[in-house]
Amino acid sequence: MRGNCRELLGAEDCWPFLSPVSRKEISDYHDIVTNPMDFGTIRDHLGLGLYDSVGEFLAHVRLVFFNCDAYNQPTSDVGIAGRKLESLFIRYLREKLARASYKPVFDCADGKERSGGGKVRRRQPKKTSN
Repeated sequence: MRGNCRELLGAEDCWPFLSPVSRKEISDYHDIVTNPMDFGTIRDHLGLGLYDSVGEFLAHVRLVFFNCDAYNQPTSDVGIAGRKLESLFIRYLREKLARASYKPVFDCADGKERSGGGKVRRRQPKKTSN
């Protein structure tokens, strides 16, 4: 599992997910995302041996992507980064952990959320005045 996390942490599109979202920087994030997760926290959990199974690790990884989808617009820089990173993670899982069960948040082929996913209260983009 540590290799999975190192691979994600080194990816180009990981930049928005390396540490917890600060209330000071993004004040409404915690109004929409009620169970935050980031790869820095996942890395810390791995280092402390807090995951009892691969499934617990995969649930936290999925939560990062679910939160990304819940808060960010699909065409935003962070939304695009989340989709690319989940796609990379899925490829890595197929190569290294073929038996691991992981239900993707994003349909990596076309960027749409898979059917059967939870209801998402997405943040609305700010309106600009002309």
